[in-house]
Amino acid sequence: YDHSYFFISSFMDDHLRWHAVRLG
Repeated sequence: YDHSYFFISSFMDDHLRWHAVRLG
């Protein structure tokens, strides 16, 4: 994997956490 994979995985983690907060 290249660095973009790590960036995307960390970005998706923040994105999913944002949805978790939104959905309560």
